[in-house]
Amino acid sequence: MELLNPSEYWTQMSNRSVFMRTLFANVTPIIARDMKLFSKDPLRQSFDQLGNAHERFLKSLVDRIGNLSQYFEDVFLTLTFLRAEKSKTSLLYDELIDPERYYKYHYENFQIRMVTELDICAKLGNALFELNISERSMTPYKFYADQRMADQPSAMTLMEFANYLDNIKQDRHRKVHQGISKENKFDKVVFWETFIKAMGKTPEEHDMVLLEWTQTQIINVLSEINEVVRQPIGYVVRFLDSCLPQLERILLTHENS
Repeated sequence: MELLNPSEYWTQMSNRSVFMRTLFANVTPIIARDMKLFSKDPLRQSFDQLGNAHERFLKSLVDRIGNLSQYFEDVFLTLTFLRAEKSKTSLLYDELIDPERYYKYHYENFQIRMVTELDICAKLGNALFELNISERSMTPYKFYADQRMADQPSAMTLMEFANYLDNIKQDRHRKVHQGISKENKFDKVVFWETFIKAMGKTPEEHDMVLLEWTQTQIINVLSEINEVVRQPIGYVVRFLDSCLPQLERILLTHENS
């Protein structure tokens, strides 16, 4: 079965987002104008400071969407490393990194990056709903537990997103602060290369059936990981679109001012 492509899924879902289309439709003319102004005298003015307060705020929202896209790209990059053929990793790294260590290392990178999307959504919500919580201390919990967000679809969506990522969050915390990872999906894969090396067998003595079995297990794990990535993409787009009424209020208020 062909593996899902999370990168294409993110592109498809983000293109469908009404929030993103509405935001970009309103900000694109502003950015085009400011780019023209900035190009005339780039040394004496800051692009971020061009425009009035409302326009600068809208541009800052686009920057936050850009951060979401960038972090998803980082996640997709780790998946690219994980999709590398097992035999080629041995050729690239020789004895320095065996296949088992290679896959587990990149899975841990994947875990660390996944949770960042949740944090960016919380900070975007903080700005959009003008909660005025310190950016440095802003957390998803502070967003969806804030009394001002009671019964808001965006708060409920972010809480669902946080619950979905709970195990990954806990394991990321252990990895970042304790240097260990408890839940690595590649723990379920039997890397026969490790046993073959321990037994001192030569390449001619390798059991190709066992090596192929390892490759099959890796493919199964990659399918699981792809699905794990697709779910947060769905949550992020749902969160953004749940914020659409607030964005429309901001745009309408500016038009009537």
